[in-house]
Amino acid sequence: MIKVCFIISGIDYSGAEIVLNRYLKNNQDVDAHFIIIYDNKYVIEKLKEKYNGKNIHELGLKINKFTLNFLPGLEIKLIENKMKSIMDQINPQVIYANNTIESMLISKYISNTHIKSIAHVHDMKSSFKSIIKRKFIVNSLKKYDEIIMVSEATKNSWKGIRSNVIYNGMDDEYFEPNHKEYSLIKNIGFVGSLSKRKGIDILIGSIPKLLSLGYTINIATRDKDGKYAKRLNKLKNDNINIYYNLEENQIKRFMNNMDVLIVPSREDPLPTVIMEAMATGTIVIGNNIESIKEMILDERLLYNNKRIIDRLNYLGNMNTEELERISIKLKLRCNKVFSNVQKRKNVNSIIKKIIMEN
Repeated sequence: MIKVCFIISGIDYSGAEIVLNRYLKNNQDVDAHFIIIYDNKYVIEKLKEKYNGKNIHELGLKINKFTLNFLPGLEIKLIENKMKSIMDQINPQVIYANNTIESMLISKYISNTHIKSIAHVHDMKSSFKSIIKRKFIVNSLKKYDEIIMVSEATKNSWKGIRSNVIYNGMDDEYFEPNHKEYSLIKNIGFVGSLSKRKGIDILIGSIPKLLSLGYTINIATRDKDGKYAKRLNKLKNDNINIYYNLEENQIKRFMNNMDVLIVPSREDPLPTVIMEAMATGTIVIGNNIESIKEMILDERLLYNNKRIIDRLNYLGNMNTEELERISIKLKLRCNKVFSNVQKRKNVNSIIKKIIMEN
């Protein structure tokens, strides 16, 4: 087995951490060790629970968002010094920055070590509003032996950065064995953070009309506070259901119960929720942006200019057979393109390749 040290920021426990867990599950080629940069009890507990506390190391730093956005050089230097003793203890063959921010934060250590390195980029360049941080990330990525991007859309956003595109994937057991039966479209789902980037404001603006048309709105999120949570609570009635902090098996049940998942993101490198819906045979409609288009590939399921209701009405006028054909097509595409087995094979191949290089 190859000893790989995965660097986790600890800022949040989100898509990048979930897909890492899927990649490491049943991975016979990797001996995984972890360094968590920031002191976030929720992230630390989740990882310790997942890996029984084994091989998990903490830098214990307190996050300072101002420094991270506008003086990242200070964080990078501090982290380099903190990492040295832990790295001497782990002595890995490969250092793997699990996300874009991590790749920036450990870049000085990467520059001064002989250990092979990989950066995994899960973010569009445009998602970083601080020009200073964006420049630091670009310079940092150039220091890695290999870079993995999660989609062609993500790669295109970081023009000039040499990288490999490897899609995230779902485990075989996530796929429902039987095709999904459709009679009518009633349950509409949304999964994700209540943020403008995820387009929750677009969905909230459509809710009164959706309710008047007889749809039931189901939202799964971790966000109980904030302006969009307050707006949702004001609208809440018997036909709006909100679920908080669902685990992976609960998300699967959620997807199974939906007729349509809505993904109104304004920007998103590779929405995991689309894969989760496709694997269960749930029809997905999404904002017509590059990454969503890259995943769905069906113009009938894409909408422009916030026209969610038009797209739902279009699907609602389809007969049962056509809806089921769309469902099966999405599921087959997910099984072929977004397979965790293939993702694991591709990433392991890159790890093996770089440790063989002089």
